[in-house]
Amino acid sequence: MTKPVWLVWLAFSVLAFCQGMDVVRIAHIDEAATLAPGGATEVRLVAEILPPWHINAHEPSQQFLVPTRLELALPEGISVEERWPEPEIKQIPIFPFPLELYSEEIEIVLVIRAKETVLPGEYEIQGKLWYQACNDEVCLPPEFVPFAIPISVVASASTGGTPAQAQRFADRSFLGMLSAAFLVGLGLNLTPCVYPMVPVTVGYFAQAAGAHIICTLGLALVYLFGIALTYSALGVLAALGGGMLGQALQHPAVLSILAAVMVALSLSFFGLYTFRAPAALLRKLPKGKGGIVGALLMGMVVGLVAAPCVGPATVAFITYVASLGDPGRGFFLFFALALGLGLPYVGLALLSGKLKKLPKAGTWTVWVEHLLGFFLLGMALYFLSPILPEVGRKVGVVVLSLGGGAFLLFSAIKHRKGWVLPALGALTLAAGLGIAVWSMIPSGTEGPEIPWVKYTPEVLDQAKAEGKPVILYFSAAWCLPCQELSATTFRSQKVLEAVKKTGAIPVKVDLTTVEPEEETVRKNFGVVGVPTVVLLGPEGQELKRLVGLFQESVFLEALVESFGPF
Repeated sequence: MTKPVWLVWLAFSVLAFCQGMDVVRIAHIDEAATLAPGGATEVRLVAEILPPWHINAHEPSQQFLVPTRLELALPEGISVEERWPEPEIKQIPIFPFPLELYSEEIEIVLVIRAKETVLPGEYEIQGKLWYQACNDEVCLPPEFVPFAIPISVVASASTGGTPAQAQRFADRSFLGMLSAAFLVGLGLNLTPCVYPMVPVTVGYFAQAAGAHIICTLGLALVYLFGIALTYSALGVLAALGGGMLGQALQHPAVLSILAAVMVALSLSFFGLYTFRAPAALLRKLPKGKGGIVGALLMGMVVGLVAAPCVGPATVAFITYVASLGDPGRGFFLFFALALGLGLPYVGLALLSGKLKKLPKAGTWTVWVEHLLGFFLLGMALYFLSPILPEVGRKVGVVVLSLGGGAFLLFSAIKHRKGWVLPALGALTLAAGLGIAVWSMIPSGTEGPEIPWVKYTPEVLDQAKAEGKPVILYFSAAWCLPCQELSATTFRSQKVLEAVKKTGAIPVKVDLTTVEPEEETVRKNFGVVGVPTVVLLGPEGQELKRLVGLFQESVFLEALVESFGPF
């Protein structure tokens, strides 16, 4: 370049520097990014570079060069992945080697993701595009150009219904939210988590209440209050603390205490002692087997049984309570949820009183009490099962079922007055024998399960580097729906073939005893209940989420929707 031309370029550069001329400007940003909680979307950011200037690549080969980069201020719960274009390789006269450069125009793709916990609303990403502009002769000092990207997080049924539902609740009056929580609680009775308490409730109220229906109703309401008190306390604690509902039940000490409570209750039905309530209360409600104290304890146990497994609707309430930051309102919201959960048990209690219509011989009363005692011992084993080895669980089931059946048959024969009670004893022994045989059958007889890979951060990083999708499954040993999925949906031949065809890597995050790595990934994906399945695309973006127990057809549909036909 001749000297006059060099002087012209030098003068141009000085003028650009002194007058703050925009060498780079933002030419285009896609309209407001719209996505759902737990979803992702892409936004194109186009910048124009004023000729004859160029800027360095995002990852230049020479360390002394100033890279072009983005500086983003992100709203809480929003993350961004940057995709930069390939630079052009150009030889500059003042450098002895070729450089990676951007010139004329650069298009950056931003993959914006919203965590499942982000509430619907309007947000904005504030950003700066940092660059150093050079021409063939000189370079300007590093500079930036600001920009903003509006984000609209909207409710979507495809996200599993969690934060979207929570925001709809937030738009209503608090009284309306309480009503909605009550109705959701009623629906929770259709989940497997509460099934074990149905026979226990029936058996308990067959003996705990007096003959008068008002007395039975009184104890049933105490039972309901125990459910509501425990469930609401656990819910608020988990939501405000950012943990999972039911996570408190992971600690062996807690499980042991619950098992001890069940054993203590069972011993009262074997005649070792009887719970006594204060005299003032006994004047209002009759003294029965367990009385008010027993009813309250039993209700609290029902709340604990229901707590570990959380369906999509319950996740919405947890998310909303966490966003409130108000323990009082959160408590009452979960109290209403638990009232709905426990209301059917009041009906069960009243129906259980009909068992008093059985023959009034004392042998019937004693035999039914013993039957309920073994139910409670079974619940104790249920609580201890997550911390027992598989052999210990199977031996416990065999001993309890055979021992209980034999004891009840012996009791029926010893106090027989006719043939009905001995016949029931024989049926009980047969049922115990069947349970013992069933418990000894090896699991997985229907075929292998999805070959889950144990979660580590490196597994997800490698999948992303190789461009492979991921099926991320959050599970726990104490979760009954998780066990149901393992025994049914995840062993289906159609599901196994579909997972293989998608090329996705199946990864399991075990939350039975949460370690730091598992806790981090749980919080990153906003998981508040198990089972939860998150389908991730090749770039690590979340495509779809399934929460709670689901059937084979639902899972297959989700795979097709996320990964396309296969």
